[in-house]
Amino acid sequence: MKKLGTLVLLMAALGAASAQTPKTISQLRVNDANGIPNNGDTLTRVSTTGVVYGPNTNKYRTTGGMTFVLNDHQAGVKVYSTRSFGYTFHEGDSILVVGTMQDFKGEAELSTHAGDTIILLGQGTLDAPVVVPDLGSNGEGQESQLIELDNIDMATVAEGTANGDWGIYNTNTYFTAWFNPATLHDNNAIYIDSFCNQAMFLSPKPRGIYNIVGFGAQHIGSTGNLASGYQIVPRSLDDFHFVSQSVGIHDLSSASLDAAVYPNPASTKVNVQFLFDKNETASATITDISGRTVLAQEVEVVNGENVVTFNTASLATGMYTLTMNTSSKSLISKITITK
Repeated sequence: MKKLGTLVLLMAALGAASAQTPKTISQLRVNDANGIPNNGDTLTRVSTTGVVYGPNTNKYRTTGGMTFVLNDHQAGVKVYSTRSFGYTFHEGDSILVVGTMQDFKGEAELSTHAGDTIILLGQGTLDAPVVVPDLGSNGEGQESQLIELDNIDMATVAEGTANGDWGIYNTNTYFTAWFNPATLHDNNAIYIDSFCNQAMFLSPKPRGIYNIVGFGAQHIGSTGNLASGYQIVPRSLDDFHFVSQSVGIHDLSSASLDAAVYPNPASTKVNVQFLFDKNETASATITDISGRTVLAQEVEVVNGENVVTFNTASLATGMYTLTMNTSSKSLISKITITK
């Protein structure tokens, strides 16, 4: 009886889906003169297919609810649903969604209601992020696409607004954090949402220069310009890829120390192998993603080949920065610890 009931529900869902005119996500994203998606026809139920990208940013707001990105390798759209329709969220799934298009704060959104459905079709393929120069030049084209902004100096960005701050979380309050460096173009923002990823929101802000991956998004407020307010929304701290320390924190003008750092990823130890031209004492530190020093030691180097070993057994899984300074050269290397 249980299998029969499941079959009946599946057939009913497929019937509801087949009753709609299938459209590609690109077709759903066509705007009218007022910037409203789907040619302003926001009352018509439509069906579309694509691959699920996480995280599910609605799970802390509504029991059983889902908000995620759906992308068909050509275009993307935000899916908003207050119910699951029997579907269990999983990034990488290929699904069919029936719903209606709407505009929410400038962002195109496919919203599901009673009588709509979400159907699992199988396993899809996730695309690699596309490197973009900024957020504003092609904001609409980047919306709900996985993008990458390179060489963003997190040490220079403004932190927090009246809505909240990175590192503040309250289970009963909707907190966000906004960052508006000039390199992000026209007061656009890196957007951190306490409901997207609580662990990221509770973590200290990364310090240094990073390549940042995330979804293109938009939030213009109630009276904003439809061609403004573009954002990049990282999914987790793993979307922050360390490039180097910020100028002013470490002197990056020093000659670089040519060294091999291994193993990387590492678990209990990291080795640094290099040649040097004299005997002296060097300083070395390992810092976490927030810039906090977790290991500091002096290192005796000699004229010739050197292999320096750092004990990382006490370090938690995550990304770290190894810095070593001699009198004439410096090394800055990103290392990953896995346990």
